[in-house]
This record gives sequence, structure tokens and C-alpha cells, in this order.
Amino acid sequence: HELYLMCDDLDASMEELKARGAEFPNPVTEAGFGRVASMKIPGGSELALYEPRHPVAIQKDHSA
Repeated sequence: HELYLMCDDLDASMEELKARGAEFPNPVTEAGFGRVASMKIPGGSELALYEPRHPVAIQKDHSA
């Protein structure tokens, strides 16, 4: 199984997580559905972040 966390800005999310000690062992992958990065998590597994290129069901209001 794989788990992906969707983010609005992959580069900004990665920088924020790196500042908190996260490690991204591989470069960002460009896929048809969006940009993907894998982050190492405790236990030796990875958790993926992705920035979609497709419309999403919920739009975040950035005006607040």
C-alpha cells in the first residue's frame, strides 16, 4: 500500500519539512497526474507528497 498526502505547493512543503528534519532521498518525480516526492519516515518506510495537476474536489481559500 502507498499513502500520498496532497499539497498545494510541493517545493514549499518540502522546504518546510526539511527545516523540521525530514529527508527526501530521491528527486521530485514528474508524473501525468502531478509532481511527487517521497519522504523517509521512521521504520524505514516512505510517505509520498504530491502536488496535483488535475482539478481537486476541495479548493482551499487562501484569502484568510
